[in-house]
Amino acid sequence: MSAPSQYAPHRLLVATFIVALQLSPINHISSLHAQQSGSDVVRTEIPSTLRLLVVPYTFRIHEPIPGRSRDKIEELIFGPYPSLDHYFRSNSLGKFKIEGSVTDWISTIATEPTIMVPSGLNYFWAMDMAFDSVATMVDLEEFDTDSDNIIDAMIFLHSMENNYSWSADEPDEIWEFRDLFFEACGYHIGWYLLAPASYGHAELIQLFADHYFHFPRTDDPDGSSSGLGAWSRLSGAGGNMDAYSRFRIGWLGFNTIDETRRNHTLYSEPLSPSRVVLRLVPDYSNLNEFFLLEYRRKEGYDSNLPGEGLLIYHVDNSVNSMSDETHPRVRIIQADGLQDLEAGRRTGDDGDPFPGISMVFSVPDQGPQPSLQTYSGEPSGFSISDIRLFPDHLVLSIGVDEVLPDREKYLDPEQDLVIYPTVVNLSSPGAMFSFVNQSDQSMDIDIIDRGGRILTQIRLLSRQTYDWLRQDWDEIYPLPTILLVRVTIPGKQEQTRKLMIMP
Repeated sequence: MSAPSQYAPHRLLVATFIVALQLSPINHISSLHAQQSGSDVVRTEIPSTLRLLVVPYTFRIHEPIPGRSRDKIEELIFGPYPSLDHYFRSNSLGKFKIEGSVTDWISTIATEPTIMVPSGLNYFWAMDMAFDSVATMVDLEEFDTDSDNIIDAMIFLHSMENNYSWSADEPDEIWEFRDLFFEACGYHIGWYLLAPASYGHAELIQLFADHYFHFPRTDDPDGSSSGLGAWSRLSGAGGNMDAYSRFRIGWLGFNTIDETRRNHTLYSEPLSPSRVVLRLVPDYSNLNEFFLLEYRRKEGYDSNLPGEGLLIYHVDNSVNSMSDETHPRVRIIQADGLQDLEAGRRTGDDGDPFPGISMVFSVPDQGPQPSLQTYSGEPSGFSISDIRLFPDHLVLSIGVDEVLPDREKYLDPEQDLVIYPTVVNLSSPGAMFSFVNQSDQSMDIDIIDRGGRILTQIRLLSRQTYDWLRQDWDEIYPLPTILLVRVTIPGKQEQTRKLMIMP
């Protein structure tokens, strides 16, 4: 184990520190425990690579936590499976990765907080001292990717078993902050997380999902149902992220199905480029409601799933909550038809996936559960049959009553990229742009505003569909506004299109 760095006498008196803390413009984003936290205010700009600096520190008279050497912490965060970086790298299909380093343990002279005398100030005092020490050990410029003298992200790992709260009523709080209070060598911290160094990779993954990304939770906030239960990390369970959550943030390869009956293969390996999810859209005049089909196996991060097989998600993005059991934002169609998740009787079992213990090999397009009936009570026009499981993939047959005319009128076989619609009215339900790559090659898409700023970049695989719309346009630009779409395909001339967003 690396020897703790000795901290030099601090330049601030305790009283001065307390006054400065009270006056500082700290924006406390979330102080809820990881199992209770999460916000629908999702981080809108996710970098492809996050530069993360990790600082383990001790309180006065503490020793570094046994089994948590610098090398062990680096392995938990930046190492191969299982680690924080590996988890999000695999769940994002390589679109997000975490790079950085861990410092040696730093000894501080801050007094240990106790449950009898809760003292959040002691945490801040210790972190401030640790940050000063780090500035003499690490080139902070490496963690300032914007060159704005603000460190992108830090995790402070302390030597206690828990985070003692501001009050004795909540003894196990997790803290996440965005503030510019801490300063060392001219650098501030843009975002940081405080957690016990005793946490393993599973706890760190959960904290990051809830507190860095603020992914929307998939459990029921009032507790009357189980939401997605054990099938979603964002319900507080372990395992991989569910297909809907990855779809929502653009971390999902999927194929939209509108052909007549044919066989489809779903792969379970998260890192496989062939791992796609099938998306069924009953009505292309309402892109909010659809079904996602995903193959989940009890392996890797999913080793503790309650079952394995085909999961079918019924999504309605026009609903903003998981609290209505009869019509939540997303639910799982359970093969056994018992609706245990909606009733809150269980958080998931091997009767949920298909075929499951109930041996259900087909799903009709309407009727009682399990079926693909829409929330309006109409048949979806899709049916599933011949579900067959293999060691690393699943094969099923999808029947479509007819090629949907609303989608058919948009498709042009002469175009590599089809965008529909080209004008979106923000006041209309289901307003979003869909991009369809009809070519046999991958393509890169840049969406650019009138000032020339790239708003988002999309890598669209062959025959893949991607839905996109920012919900805050009216807060950023006066509407109507026009966007430029730049399309790059290897070996072909660059193409441009225009989109319009109406109020």
